[in-house]
Amino acid sequence: MADQGFERKQQPATEEPAPRVARRTAGPSGLLALQRGAGNQAVQRLLAQRFPVKVEARTAAHTIRGGMSMTALVGGESEWAYGSGPPGGVPNLMKKVGAHLQGKHRYIAGHLLNDNMGGRGTNDNLTVLSSNANKRHTGIEGKVKTLAKQADLINRGSKIFGDPAHDHGVRYRVEVLAPAPGANPPYSPQEKHIGSGLEIDVEPIRIHKVTGVESTWPEAAAAKLKDHVVPNVPPYPPVAAKKKLTPMQRHIAKAIVAFGATGASFKEITKYLAANVNPIPTRPGVALALKRGVSTKFFSSRAGVYKVIAKNVL
Repeated sequence: MADQGFERKQQPATEEPAPRVARRTAGPSGLLALQRGAGNQAVQRLLAQRFPVKVEARTAAHTIRGGMSMTALVGGESEWAYGSGPPGGVPNLMKKVGAHLQGKHRYIAGHLLNDNMGGRGTNDNLTVLSSNANKRHTGIEGKVKTLAKQADLINRGSKIFGDPAHDHGVRYRVEVLAPAPGANPPYSPQEKHIGSGLEIDVEPIRIHKVTGVESTWPEAAAAKLKDHVVPNVPPYPPVAAKKKLTPMQRHIAKAIVAFGATGASFKEITKYLAANVNPIPTRPGVALALKRGVSTKFFSSRAGVYKVIAKNVL
């Protein structure tokens, strides 16, 4: 698969495009040769270009777990082009563990390379993360974004951060760690396949505009991370306790089932209860139990007919 890249800013239409000249020409003599061959203005435009932002390496996606690792060279924020969000059911494991429980996501499909940095919602760039792991990863992405904003200032020749000789950016690596051995997930056996965490490197760098020599970005050295681990699972996201039928709702469920697959009306339910339950339930009590049973999805109601939602009751 081709590397994910980022589009450079287009030169204004009123300017002539800079000629194609090598950026890795060594030393002052090399710069002089560029000036002679291309002209001073063309050289100045060339040196003002920020280094391209691209994925340098990516491990092939796992058929079930999705993305495994990526390393990207992330330049100034103005270089970024938006990637894409995750589609449903990607990676494949999300189909097994991504269900809503009590209206909440237990897992999300998280980008290895953030979508705002150009990361695409594809199988090789997505992995299954708990909400807690995703939150921690987002915090590290925030540090990379902060460095990218600083790189923009430097690369534009800011008086505060002036360093016109270099392009600045971040080498950013994210690797999905292997699933934890002996895992005992509470919801689905498929959770055993989820990566146990993310291992992340954040390396602020600078690249000499003429020689192409890469070195440490000294002012940002404190932001460096090496083999930093973001835990994923275990612990696994909790599974909320299943709501139980009240005694009245159990009687109502029996009454509805007694009338077969077509369901039962309120009148039929109260008639069944009067004949089979002692003491006989009051009509307001039955109506309230039915209303609450519908709201908790124990029962369905349509056109005055009630049915049991079997997967939640039986």
